[in-house]
Amino acid sequence: MSRYIKALLPKLVAQPLEHFRAALDCLLVSDPPRPLSPSEILVALHDVDPARDAVPLKRIIESCSECFERPAAFPAEALAAALQKMVEYTPLPLLFMRTAGDNTRQLLVLITPEPLLSQKLPGVSHRKCSRQA
Repeated sequence: MSRYIKALLPKLVAQPLEHFRAALDCLLVSDPPRPLSPSEILVALHDVDPARDAVPLKRIIESCSECFERPAAFPAEALAAALQKMVEYTPLPLLFMRTAGDNTRQLLVLITPEPLLSQKLPGVSHRKCSRQA
C-alpha cells in the first residue's frame, strides 16, 4: 500500500493545494498503521522530480511547506528522520538544502532536550558537507 501511495504522490502534489491538503489530511488521520509515516511522507515529497513527474517545482515547495506548517503531525523528530534518510541519497534531493536550511531552528530546539538526536544531526550535516566537497 505504501508503494502505491508513494507512486500516487506526484499526482497529488500536481493538484491544487486544497486537494493536496485534503489528501494529506486523509493520510495523517488514517488509523494505525498509517500507510506512510510523517518522515516517509517528507522523503516521498522530496523524491518528486519536476522533470520526471511533470510537477512544477513551486507545487513541490508548497506541498513541503504544507507539512512544515503542521508541527503536530510533522514533529521535529519526523523531519530529523527524513533528513537522516535523504542525506544518504546520491544525488541529494533537489529541495534537501532548502528543507534543511528552512527548518534549522526547529531542529536546534529539538537537539537541546534530546541527547540522541543531538548526536545524529551533526552527523547529517557532516555527511552532507563531505558529499558536497
